[in-house]
This record gives sequence, structure tokens and C-alpha cells, in this order.
Amino acid sequence: MSSTTAQAILNVVHHYIIYAFSIIFIAGLVGNICNIVIFISLKMFRKCPGAYYIIVESIFDLSFSIVGSALRASEEIFNLDSDRIRLLWLIDQYFSTNCNPLMRQLSTIKLAKYLTAMAILTSFFYMIPFTMFYDIKVTFGCLLTNINLVRYYSFFHLPILQGILPILLASTFSIMAYRNVRRIRRQQMSNTRRRLDQQLTAMILARMILFVVCLLPYTALCFYVFNMQSHNNQTLRSAIEALILALAVAISYLNISVCHSTSYRDSFDLIHVY
Repeated sequence: MSSTTAQAILNVVHHYIIYAFSIIFIAGLVGNICNIVIFISLKMFRKCPGAYYIIVESIFDLSFSIVGSALRASEEIFNLDSDRIRLLWLIDQYFSTNCNPLMRQLSTIKLAKYLTAMAILTSFFYMIPFTMFYDIKVTFGCLLTNINLVRYYSFFHLPILQGILPILLASTFSIMAYRNVRRIRRQQMSNTRRRLDQQLTAMILARMILFVVCLLPYTALCFYVFNMQSHNNQTLRSAIEALILALAVAISYLNISVCHSTSYRDSFDLIHVY
């Protein structure tokens, strides 16, 4: 009975993956292409570090969308996802909107390029040990085969590096950037610069909320899978975990296009102006 139920669940997982990731592929393709076109086309964004981070993030997301499941697996193995870049441009937005001129000087295109390269290289070398011990052991996803690496991944990487730390950084700097934008009206700067900072900050806040909401279920489920002790009903449990994991991964890949926000529609209008 349990094997029949497990097979039925796996069939649901199979069809869900096909339809869900097809929708995510189309939405991600359109949204990220629009991001790249807008931030490259507008001259006012070309010297903005925050826009540079968004372009890099969109290129990563676009690559994942085009290649599909193969690159989704590569993202899991090499950890070359856009979350690191997303945190960088959130921190940069705080500095670029700061009232202190010395703090604003930390937001430069040159520094943005260095930090982006460092984030990619650090993630790549950090995940090399994981690639050596990853193996396909379940229907949907991979598992680590080294017991010591499993312990490190379960009790430090997942809860700290992938959970608490990025959520804490995202929440802290998004709140501080929002407070900076509230003070922009008091600063002596051009209307164009003020409007640019307000648009980017509104966009970043919306995407950070989505980032935190999508990250929590995926991280929690991964923590459960790595720490759950096996029992007699292994087949049924694995099927249920595969279904929940498919749902969590799909949620983690959701990338609401800023086309739904006022700031993004304003950017479309700015293309014709500039």
C-alpha cells in the first residue's frame, strides 16, 4: 500500500516539476531580459553600482532559466546562485543613499565589480568539497555522502550561512536603506538622483521581502532532510519529501518581475525620455 502511495506521489512530483518550472522559465526569461535591457539602456543607471548588481543578478537568473533543470542542479552543486549578488546590491543601496558623504563614496562601480568577482570566486571555491561528495540518492535532488560534511552542512551551512545570516543581512540593510530614502528629501541633490534612489530602493525592498519569504521554506526543508533519521517507511517518506522539496524549490525560484511595480513602469517611461 505504501509503495503504491509513494509511486502516486512521485507521479505528482513529476508532472508538477514539468508545469511549474515551465511557468517559472517563461516568467524568469521575460522578467530578467526586461531588467537587463532597462538598466543597460538608461544612461542614468550606467554609473550606478546598485544597477550593476541587478544586471549581474539578472544575467545569472537568465542563465538558470534558459538552461533549466541542468543548471538548476549546477546551482545546487556549485552554489553559484544570485543570492550573494542580491545581498551585495542591497548593502550597496544602503551606502549610496546614506546622508554621510563618506559613506556614499563607498558605492562605486569599480568596487561593485571587485565585490561581484570576489563573491563568485569565493562561492565556487567554497563549494568544491561539496561537489566531490554530492551523489544522486533521491528521486528529486542530491545528497552528501561524507558524514563529516553532512554534519557541517546540517548544523552550520544550512542554518547559518544559508538561513540566519542572509536573512539578517537582508532585513537589516533593507530597513536602513529605507530609512535613508525617507531622509532623501532633506538632502541637496537633483530630482533625477533622488528619483533614481527612490526607485532602486523600492525595487530592492520588494525583492528582499520575496527573497526572505522564498528562502525560509527551502532552507527549513533541507535542514529537515539532512537531520531526519530514517525509519521503516522509507519509501513513502522519501516520496513525501520529494513532493515537498519540489514545492519548496519552485517557491525558491520564484522571481517576481519588477514589471508589477510602479518603479519598473516608471523606468519604461524613462527609456523614452533619456
